[in-house]
Amino acid sequence: MAEQAKTAETKNEVKNGFQPRILAFLCNWCSYAGADLAGISRLQYPPNVVVVRVMCTGTISPHHILKAFQKGADGVLVGGCHIGDCHYMRGNFMTVKRVAVVKELLKFAGLEGGRLHLEWVSASEGQKFADLIRSFTEKITNLGPSPIAAWRKGKPVARSWKEEVSEEFRPTFAYAEPDIEKLRTRVAGMIESNEIAAFLGLRIQNGHAAPYLFVKEKTEELKSLTIGDARYPVMGILRRLSEKYPDQTFGVMARGCDERVLRELVKFQQMKPGQVKLVGVACGEEQAKACGCETPYPAEITAGEKTAGVDSDATLAEIEKLPPAQRLTYWLESFDRCIKCYGCKSICPMCFCTDCNLQNKTLVPAGQTPPESPIFHLTRAMHMAGRCIDCGLCEEACPAHIPLRALYKKVGDIVEELFGYKPGAGMERRSPLCMLGETVPFEASDIKD
Repeated sequence: MAEQAKTAETKNEVKNGFQPRILAFLCNWCSYAGADLAGISRLQYPPNVVVVRVMCTGTISPHHILKAFQKGADGVLVGGCHIGDCHYMRGNFMTVKRVAVVKELLKFAGLEGGRLHLEWVSASEGQKFADLIRSFTEKITNLGPSPIAAWRKGKPVARSWKEEVSEEFRPTFAYAEPDIEKLRTRVAGMIESNEIAAFLGLRIQNGHAAPYLFVKEKTEELKSLTIGDARYPVMGILRRLSEKYPDQTFGVMARGCDERVLRELVKFQQMKPGQVKLVGVACGEEQAKACGCETPYPAEITAGEKTAGVDSDATLAEIEKLPPAQRLTYWLESFDRCIKCYGCKSICPMCFCTDCNLQNKTLVPAGQTPPESPIFHLTRAMHMAGRCIDCGLCEEACPAHIPLRALYKKVGDIVEELFGYKPGAGMERRSPLCMLGETVPFEASDIKD
């Protein structure tokens, strides 16, 4: 067996001229014990794997997997307990879901899905572990060096994508103001009847529409209430208001995207269901087309009229048509424009974590511009999986014109395809990535390369 392993290793070395670097995250209770048994049994397998022992694969953040590729790993292996045998009961339920999404995200970014592999290995399966390392090492050897590592060394991955993708940012449109008086009358009635303590809407200030909190003591200011064509993360502002005044009820001017945000914030227990009263505003047809919004209206409309949505994204469609190598070049060039202003995070109404991984100096080095590419933006994309309601504010705020909406829209498509879940669509279900669940949606063997 040792001679066979050496022969296979020599063939791989001759075939590709390199030995792959593989990082393996192994569960302490099963897969690591299986690796230990393989060693005790003196089973031979390639020495290409560096092992990181974790207490449970459920503790492995997508950031750890992406960081491994960022630092030059050619392949990443995740090994855990069989379903039903988890030392922590259901920790590996989350592992299956996370790995499935990360693998699809990597494929969309242009990296081969086969570079990430999930396998269950018990403490008694030393032979299975040895066979797994041999087969995975052979697969990575055949795939060749990681193109991310090549990019970081200054080597081109593929020819430019520029003639293949036409990017259009912040499209202009002819704006038509809905019936504003109907909106003002509705809000005035809510404030005067004490249905709400205050109303968060937009007001013309210094020539621009900006968020403003209208209160009972100054109802005459409602004359300046406007709708306008500008969009703001009003639900993010309202979330902070509700934290400061938990016993108050607020009204808010809400478009279709704002209503979707509210549904997710309630499901993530960031707001109370009865703490917010929506005053719905429907976007016009031109604005819906410019935003590429599927549902440009809330359930109940006070101002404006319901118009048809847009169920497509031209930029995303063009990116997906690119061959994997060109797609990777596209994203690496786009991410390298990042100035790490955190504008995407700051404007996002669904970013509410107290401690953000992207601002953790241990994970994301301070003073480095652009930030580590592609890990910085792919990590944020993973954080938005099961959260993003496709409002597009991140892309509007980005001064570097990075096509963030296409990235997050794809993550949303991945979550919908894998789990049948669409953020903001309703209140019946919660995001499958924010809970372990009672059952596993699919087995590790169902995750395709």
